[in-house]
Amino acid sequence: MPPKLLKGLSAFTVGGLTSVMLPQIGLIVLGHVGSATQVGYFAAASRIPTVLYAIPGCVASAWYPQLFQAGSADPARHFRLCLSQLKINGILGFGLSLPIALNSRLVIRTLLGTAWEEPTATILSWLCWTVMLNSITLPLADALTTQGLQNRRAVIYSVAVAIGSVLFFQFGSNGGALGAAAAALLTQTLLSAALVVVNPSGLSLLAASGRHLLVPMVFGSCSVVAMRLVLPVTYASAALTAFVFFTVAALVDRELRTGVTRLVSVIQERWRDALANA
Repeated sequence: MPPKLLKGLSAFTVGGLTSVMLPQIGLIVLGHVGSATQVGYFAAASRIPTVLYAIPGCVASAWYPQLFQAGSADPARHFRLCLSQLKINGILGFGLSLPIALNSRLVIRTLLGTAWEEPTATILSWLCWTVMLNSITLPLADALTTQGLQNRRAVIYSVAVAIGSVLFFQFGSNGGALGAAAAALLTQTLLSAALVVVNPSGLSLLAASGRHLLVPMVFGSCSVVAMRLVLPVTYASAALTAFVFFTVAALVDRELRTGVTRLVSVIQERWRDALANA
């Protein structure tokens, strides 16, 4: 095997393992410091966020070929691609998680039954915020990896696992499942901040992404909250809030609006071709 293929392999391995471990340490640590009941509440509430965690990661992989290419040859283009990934992932994470956070009681009641609603609904809402943060954290981590700074990513994630374990131990001991949810949110926040600090262009990327994300997220979130206050909590209204968030976010952002328009045009063209060849 050529030596160049092994370059950075240990950093990639450590970074991958710690990325997988981070969402799991809450349940592991809480199992040692909390009661079986609290562990059950946390495990039940974390099922949906665990699934949501995977969606931004799958979408983020679409940027990898271009990010790796630009990261080694074109820093300006790499910055633009990272900015685009941050915006798409951020809007996707918020759009999927916010309706669940606002309708957590309905979700728990539907999936687990009425008996689980009171103790786990709040935990689910807090964990949804960790998913929203993770949708931004992941592009920040990819920005390091795709410009040859995977060692920094591995170190930051390893430290996050260590700090997270301490936070889960402390918060879980005092607050049970809800304390563990607070520890998860705090750990994710610290991880995001650290990834910005160790990136040479992190502050510039954060400032630029804030400008690009602010308008679609604010308008989308306000529309969802308004619907939640006006409409009764039903399955239809819960599903509608997610649709409204993405629609409003796309309408107020020119880049998203252009992308959606192109996508609709491609779908219409392929539909017409399929009908013509039928």
